[in-house]
Amino acid sequence: RTGVTVALLLDLVGVDHATIVDDYALSAGYFARPAVGTIEEDDWRHPELVVESTPVYMRVALDHLATQHGGARALLRAQGLTDAELDRLVTLLTEAA
Repeated sequence: RTGVTVALLLDLVGVDHATIVDDYALSAGYFARPAVGTIEEDDWRHPELVVESTPVYMRVALDHLATQHGGARALLRAQGLTDAELDRLVTLLTEAA
């Protein structure tokens, strides 16, 4: 979920999809480590919680975002954000070149 949110913001500010996919895939190494602690048997995640960050997952999500929603800006506008709010968000998330 966090990776998808970050990808949405990266798409909004104009980062190319290949870079977003590569960045997303970096987190796979963190999930490959053994978990510390245990999961109780009645926990919804028991017996196994599968957490993967393979590049194909993000690539498919970004393709869907582009083809079905017209990109992050269009999706966020459809959810009620104004162009002024989105422009301000882009300004806050980026540095001048």
